[in-house]
Amino acid sequence: MFSFHKQERLNNKKRINQLFRSGKFFSQEPFQIYWLETKQEKNIIELLVSVPKKNIKFAVNRNIIKRMVKEAYRLNKKALQEQVNREKKSFSVAIIYMNNKIPSYLYVEKKIKLILERFTTII
Repeated sequence: MFSFHKQERLNNKKRINQLFRSGKFFSQEPFQIYWLETKQEKNIIELLVSVPKKNIKFAVNRNIIKRMVKEAYRLNKKALQEQVNREKKSFSVAIIYMNNKIPSYLYVEKKIKLILERFTTII
């Protein structure tokens, strides 16, 4: 339930390119979210979290932000996963942090909750 398995990570280069080429997107400050419905046997959401080097210079800080986003997603994905299971769909999702400051975890969690609620209504 509160896990983030390897199969939930988006790491296939072809799917990533396809996601950015033909996927849909929306913004929820300070994040941009790209998503694309995929054809898979399992009803799963594959997630990619990115923090551009252009915005956050040090790798340590980029990794901290990525960990915060993944943790907030892991703890709040239940409603979205249930919706995906009901609809029998699969998605590839990319969450990109677009700000140049390191946020607090509470701020990230609040924004991720808003993103997940919005994504649930879209699908």
